[in-house]
Amino acid sequence: MKLIPKDIKNIIEKNTNPKNLIYHGNNYILVIDPKHNSKNYHYTAWHKKDIRSLLELRKKDIFEIKSLIKNIKHLNLVPGDCEIYIHFPPNFWRLHIHFVSKTFYNIYKNTNNETYLVEDILGNLSKNENYYRQNVNIKANL
Repeated sequence: MKLIPKDIKNIIEKNTNPKNLIYHGNNYILVIDPKHNSKNYHYTAWHKKDIRSLLELRKKDIFEIKSLIKNIKHLNLVPGDCEIYIHFPPNFWRLHIHFVSKTFYNIYKNTNNETYLVEDILGNLSKNENYYRQNVNIKANL
């Protein structure tokens, strides 16, 4: 089980300021993802605390995620037409939110990892904070 990439861990724990860091908020950092390229942008926002995945989100996290998205869009750090999602199972067991071009999203959503749009996540959590723990199937091949 991969917990967190080393460079992300260094940013969170040591407050290093590498060139791929583009936003440092109270609870999240936003970095340029290694999959980012000139055709398809890809950014990831990593939670600073040890929230491992979509399954650990609660209603109390809704405001924090909405604030993150608002700040990132207000600062024009990502294009306005981006897709924002979380995948499960994650490649790294630290909550991270993807901000990607629609082209990249359409390619990625057809892989083995299931993608969950953040807009849907926030709506489901507001109705039932146990929604993902009750409805996400955990695949045995993790």
